[in-house]
Amino acid sequence: MSGLISPVHGWTGNKAARMFGTQLFKFRFRGKISQIMNLYECFRLNSEENKNSPAMHPVTLAKHTGIPFGEIAERLQEIPEIFIKLPKRDGITRYRLSSVASNMTSDEIEEQILKAERNETLLFYSMGGITLVMLLLVIFLVSTSI
Repeated sequence: MSGLISPVHGWTGNKAARMFGTQLFKFRFRGKISQIMNLYECFRLNSEENKNSPAMHPVTLAKHTGIPFGEIAERLQEIPEIFIKLPKRDGITRYRLSSVASNMTSDEIEEQILKAERNETLLFYSMGGITLVMLLLVIFLVSTSI
């Protein structure tokens, strides 16, 4: 499991939210596909090795994937379509793959994640376009009144 590729960590929405104090949109999939796929593959490998307990703690996932603990916990909580939070046992929170995700192949999961990312990208660009049109409208209205 330690052979999974560690994603490149760069500027994220969380850093921007801390810097500006607010976050207008929170994208769950956009720019995070490699992290999600690494987590998915880690769960798949663990479920094949450990049939009795396919659940994993975020710290274990962090050790296997090389992704920081905070980002793993965030991904697991943000995507209940793929990862399910199990009730605490012995005070430890564990996660596992949802029953739908565990029955899908890696290609099907990747296709689902790419589709969700495309939808988020479309939302991002449409909101940018709307903002640009509104700005142009204001400039036009101000210039005609002068």
